[in-house]
Formats: sequence, structure tokens, C-alpha cells
Amino acid sequence: MNEDKIQQYSDLDLTEILSIIFKYRVFIFSLTFLSSTILLIALLFIPNKYSSEALFYTSSDPGSTSSSMSSLSALSTFGGLAGISLPANDVAAYDISEARIKSRNFLKILISQDEIKNNLYAANGFDFEKKQITYNQKLLAEKSPDIDDIHKKYINMLDVSRNKTSGIMKINFEHYSPYFAADMINIILKILDKISREESLKEIEDSLSYLEEKRSNTKESELQNSINALIKSNLERLMLANIREEYLIIVISDPYVPKYKSSPPKTLILIICSAAILFLSILLSLAFNFLKKDSQKKIDL
Repeated sequence: MNEDKIQQYSDLDLTEILSIIFKYRVFIFSLTFLSSTILLIALLFIPNKYSSEALFYTSSDPGSTSSSMSSLSALSTFGGLAGISLPANDVAAYDISEARIKSRNFLKILISQDEIKNNLYAANGFDFEKKQITYNQKLLAEKSPDIDDIHKKYINMLDVSRNKTSGIMKINFEHYSPYFAADMINIILKILDKISREESLKEIEDSLSYLEEKRSNTKESELQNSINALIKSNLERLMLANIREEYLIIVISDPYVPKYKSSPPKTLILIICSAAILFLSILLSLAFNFLKKDSQKKIDL
């Protein structure tokens, strides 16, 4: 019996299928229209998200010079200086910057401000009339949300990438509020630059202390000249670290307040789901027609 049914289905031609579709056109249209309308209403209640972006360049060591590098080479002839390290290359600086931005330690600095913590963890929409972020009150009421939960949401909002050809980095941040999305990029880059500056200042000060001690205990003129060159280089780095507004993070394109949503793709979702519903309703019509014919044959027998 099953083989007969399979043979019956396989014998269908396009004309018969079209006739069945035409016969059940009201059912097919009604199901597709009703389901698509319900889906459309549901999509309207899903809040939009907005993505801002910025382009920036990470300099590994803006104060390093070729003369200081040659001085380090000269010092290596005399056994080297254990307290001095070569600056990292740009690729390493990019990797460090990306890893730092995505780290939990960096996030802890961000969420030390309650407003940022709430916007990352508890936000569920944005009221454009009031220009205010709306919140999930249950999440907002949590006094000490788990850092892992906040970190997961933070990472989902954040994207950092690097153009391997130009070396330029791009940071994207997506949020319900287009204003907060732009603000967060500014905050992230400023904190990243501040951390880099503080680390460089400590490294320079430690290097200077070490070099001055080494110079006072050195009598060889060639070695003293090399140490003096390094001290001069570190003093230049110290000056740059104190006076430059942008130290290691050089912003090429500032973040902006986006006008258009980035997600979800509601139109695409509606088209794909409506097409799927249409296809399903046609299959149901064909199946119902076959079952009806099969039942009729049994009655006739």
C-alpha cells in the first residue's frame, strides 16, 4: 500500500500540482497572510540595535628612535642591561590592545561606573522620544551581577578587528542606544590609552633609575656614552608620555552616533519566514489533497 502511495506522489506533474494549489488557494493565502502578520507584529516589539565604529592606530612606542636602538646594540657588546627591554613591534601592540579591550580586567574598570554597568547588563531598549535607555527591572535590581554574565553581553556588543595590510584597527560597539554605542567607543579608547600611558611612564621611570645607577657605576667612556644616549631617549619618551593628548592610541576616525539600525534584519527575517510559511502551506495542501483522495478510494472500495 505504501509503495502505491509513493508511486502516486511521484506520478504528479506540474499541472496537477498547480491545480491543487489553485484549489486550496484560499487556505494557502490565509495561512501565509495570518502567520506573516503575527510575525510582523512580533518583530515590531523587538527593539532595534545600533552600531557605532571608529578607526584607530596603535603605536608600540612613539618615543623610540633608531639611535636608542643602536645604543642598545652597543650595550649588548658589554653584556647588556638586564633592566632594559626592547619595545614590542606593532603587531604585538595590536594583539595586546585587542586582548586588553576584551579582558575581564578591562571590563571591571568600565563597570566601576554604575551607569555603564547598567547599560551593559540590564538595558532592553531605547526610548527615542525621551532619549533614554529602558531597562529590565529585574536585572537592574541585582546589586552584584556576575562578572561573567556582564562579560558575555559586553563581548557580544563589541567587535575589534585589524586590517593586515594597513595595520589600522576598527572597533565596533552595538547597543540599543545609538548614543551609548558611540560613547562607549570613546570611553574604551580613552581608558586603553590611559592604561598604556601609565604602563609606559612606569617602565620609563624604572629604566631611568636603572640607567642612572648603571652610569654612576661605570667608568668606560664608550659604555657611558651609550647609557647617556638611552637616558636621553627615555627622557624624550617621558616628555611625550606627559604632553601628548593621544599617546599610544591614535584615533583616525572618531565614533559617530548611527542613524540607522544595525540589527535585527527584520525585513529579511519577514521575507524568509513568509516564504517558508508559504512553502509549508503548499505542502500541507498537497498532503491534505492526497489524504482526501486516499480516503475517498477506501470508501469507494
